[in-house]
Amino acid sequence: AGVVELEALSARTALDVAPLALLNCGNVLGSLFALSLTSVPLFGTLRSGVVLCVAVLDLCFWRRVYSPLVYAAVAITTAGCVAAGSFDETAHAREYAVVFVSDLITAGYLVYMRFVMSSLGVLSASMYNALLCSPLLAALALWRGEHRALLALARDAHADRTFWLYFAVAATLGAALQLSMYLCTRYTSPMTTSIAGQVKTVAQTLLGVFVINVGVVQHFNVDEVAGMCVTMFGSAFYAYAKRRDAAIAAVGTATVTVDAAAADDDDTNGGGG
Repeated sequence: AGVVELEALSARTALDVAPLALLNCGNVLGSLFALSLTSVPLFGTLRSGVVLCVAVLDLCFWRRVYSPLVYAAVAITTAGCVAAGSFDETAHAREYAVVFVSDLITAGYLVYMRFVMSSLGVLSASMYNALLCSPLLAALALWRGEHRALLALARDAHADRTFWLYFAVAATLGAALQLSMYLCTRYTSPMTTSIAGQVKTVAQTLLGVFVINVGVVQHFNVDEVAGMCVTMFGSAFYAYAKRRDAAIAAVGTATVTVDAAAADDDDTNGGGG
């Protein structure tokens, strides 16, 4: 036995993971395309649509219904993110539509990820997903001719060598992000993963406003700050809602256990009489 043990990659497993790989490719490509059309702050804030999409997909495909408090947290988080991103006046209907489609694909990826991990471990699901994604992304890169640009950059003696450092850091962070998503979804739920992503969204938006897209700082006023605060409150409220739901479930379980014990005692006493 090795340090890492993986489930065998059977034909059945490959068929189960194949849709996940397709959704992953769509998630990556859709997010990059949407980001190319919008600013970093707007893209980050509009990603709050993933939360709503996860709730809808969970209901439609798995018939999963959350508590009213959870739905309230979803509404608060979404409202805050939309309000925070509403200051960007450069976006048009096309940009909003592309980001929404990207949100829907990401939500499908998270929901189906949970289904795959009902029969596979985290590392197995992550590795087989990457294994099936690689040929698809490589074929797309070859078709678009992106490999030629990469080779030209490698041969250019005057090229900025820090690119390879940034490339390595991006690849490492991407792998870490994927693994953290798998772990979070496996041990919590797709909804929790999407809600937790809102904290990243706020940090991403602030970074985009103050570091990358400096030109919009003058438009970044109290309304946008308030919207981000609402988003953070929605995430915190979701944590409260889940904790309250767990407490109610624990009380219900304890009540059932006590009732069952009392019934056993009655049966025993009755039998002894």
